[in-house]
Amino acid sequence: MKFIKSEKFQKIFYPIFYLLFTIAITISGCFIFTRYYYTNIFVSGPSMLPTLVGNDGKNIHHYGIADTSDAAISGLKRFDVLITHYPESWHATDGLIVKRIWGFPGETITLVTTESESVFTVTKGSYTKTYTATKNLIQADTISAIETMNVYTFDVGTKIFNTRSESASDRRNFSVTLSSNQYFVMGDNWKDSTDCYTKISLAEKLERKHLQGKVICIQGYGKMSESGGTYNIYDKHPITPMYRF
Repeated sequence: MKFIKSEKFQKIFYPIFYLLFTIAITISGCFIFTRYYYTNIFVSGPSMLPTLVGNDGKNIHHYGIADTSDAAISGLKRFDVLITHYPESWHATDGLIVKRIWGFPGETITLVTTESESVFTVTKGSYTKTYTATKNLIQADTISAIETMNVYTFDVGTKIFNTRSESASDRRNFSVTLSSNQYFVMGDNWKDSTDCYTKISLAEKLERKHLQGKVICIQGYGKMSESGGTYNIYDKHPITPMYRF
């Protein structure tokens, strides 16, 4: 009888034990992965409109997750949204900046923007690629309100995104050859973005050491509070499904 009871106990105990052990390992792995490879981010400022909202005057901010692993940074593709630090001479804050990547080391990139379209060309050696954006008037949902915006819509095959340009003074035109360690990022809101375009004449450039990660998804939006240099997102409104990049 004792043997039978023991056998029944083992049949019940070991499956439960292995299940709990597997759950514990999975949770630990997720914690370690998110602790060392993922970081929580929030958008502050209007530079990524109309794609992302960062305080539209009513304390509304998108928040999400970025992958900060070396693999994610090395695997960045053109037009990915990333987080970066700026060179010291560019920006007073040491915080993370959310932008879109346009140019990589060794490339010559050219942007010609007119009233009707925006043409972006990438050249490196014998390689040349051109992206053409058309001018549109869109109803952009900035969460707190629907705004009418003039945008240039880029359809780059893997994704579609809008860049905001309200007037002739907002239109961006440049041609620059990037050095062997230079990257070029811009905000989607050309009307109001501090980035490589606005700092193009400065000697200090954005380099690999400044890049901090790739934005994976936007989970929702909320309000932001600050205390002693620490920022907190509260009154969260999750987005379903999450906005993935």
